[in-house]
Amino acid sequence: MNAPLPHFDRARFDADIAALLRLAPAELAGIDDPIDAGLDSVRLMVLVENWRRQGVAVAFVELVEHRSFDAWWALIAARR
Repeated sequence: MNAPLPHFDRARFDADIAALLRLAPAELAGIDDPIDAGLDSVRLMVLVENWRRQGVAVAFVELVEHRSFDAWWALIAARR
């Protein structure tokens, strides 16, 4: 797997999620539950595959087990 891009930070993480949901990143402010944000399993699979291609070591099942954007970011950040 490729090393994560140096610019993959929390802002990029939020922007990727927002883009997939067709929202502005600011619209995610205050929403920490992916389901409340409108993220379904198909979109989550797309997000995981996009991140993995960028070198972000994360698996679909790991994100499903953590129902929080903050928890997702903590998981990804710990592996950088």
